[in-house]
Amino acid sequence: MPVTPSTANPLRDARKQLAEAIDILGLNGGMYDVLVTPRREVTVSIPLRRDDDSIEVLLGYRVQHNLSRGPTKGGLRYSPDVNLDE
Repeated sequence: MPVTPSTANPLRDARKQLAEAIDILGLNGGMYDVLVTPRREVTVSIPLRRDDDSIEVLLGYRVQHNLSRGPTKGGLRYSPDVNLDE
């Protein structure tokens, strides 16, 4: 089946590659759990009143995986298709 935006799952793919790398390198299996478990997940909701007076709630996410090298910053994407798995 071809990969399309609706079937792609970057989180699943990254976790699979990480598991393979840990196995190849012979690292402790607990390292996988440390690396795939986010240190912090923040979900925000922003209620928005549209020009037609309707109300819509926009969701935003920030996930930080590793803080050992100081403050984190990742790529920013603005899209109605973004979810917490990305």
